[in-house]
Amino acid sequence: NTVLQSLIEATTPDQPDDADADAPLPPPYRFNVNCTIIQQGVTVPETSESREKAGKRGMHSASGAYWDVSRDGMWTFKYPNAEDKGLDLVLNIVWFGTN
Repeated sequence: NTVLQSLIEATTPDQPDDADADAPLPPPYRFNVNCTIIQQGVTVPETSESREKAGKRGMHSASGAYWDVSRDGMWTFKYPNAEDKGLDLVLNIVWFGTN
């Protein structure tokens, strides 16, 4: 949740001195946040089976859109330590300029 809060704080415009304090400025971006979590086969540490034998599955994710490259964009992050917990975790954030 802190990633989205940081994005909103970083992109919220400051209120101009001559602006009406009761009329908030429209946000300059709209965000779409998606998180994909895939649980892999879990192994018991006491057995000789490795994670690879437990049924690790591949994952492919693709996104696309028509947008204004000067204002819109996409950021994807794969959590690197999730595999140690038997998971694949991919966070995808897309933003679109509204002004």
